Amino acid sequence: AHSKGNVAPVAVIQGGGTGLGDLHGITLDKNDDIWVTTGDSTQAIEEFAASAEGDAAPIVTISGPKTGLERPVGVALNSQGDVFVTDAFTVSVFEFAAGANGNVAPIAQIAGAHTGLTSPLGIAIAEPSGDIFVADRDTPAIYRYAKGSNGSVAPIATIAGTNTGFAALIGLALH
Repeated sequence: AHSKGNVAPVAVIQGGGTGLGDLHGITLDKNDDIWVTTGDSTQAIEEFAASAEGDAAPIVTISGPKTGLERPVGVALNSQGDVFVTDAFTVSVFEFAAGANGNVAPIAQIAGAHTGLTSPLGIAIAEPSGDIFVADRDTPAIYRYAKGSNGSVAPIATIAGTNTGFAALIGLALH
């Protein structure tokens, strides 16, 4: 947490058993488990134990046709453990239920003309409100959606415009 300079990592997860490929997003959950999105042929969301190292297999893999994922990028979790993922190809934000694993359908999907989304990449969840913040690269804008949003819904707030200085937003974090 306080590293500076040319410092070796405390752990490396890599190898054929990890299922990792073209990594896009990364976050930690409340147990410090590591959640990543892969955009290669797997199009997956994967969870690794906090203690994972080396050629570790994921403990959760959300992937398959039912997920609707085509190019998962950003990943975030709320305090209940629901998993939120931005998808650049479907221009969507998917929500998967806590405990989801395998080829499962999302419980919600923010997508459509009213969302304002054009290229959603970064994502973060505000606690305790549960509101969903999305960084859109091409607009560029940060959109805020109410907790429980689903379908073609308008954001409840938007940060955009020339005064913001935004250009090609990719990531997003809240504190």
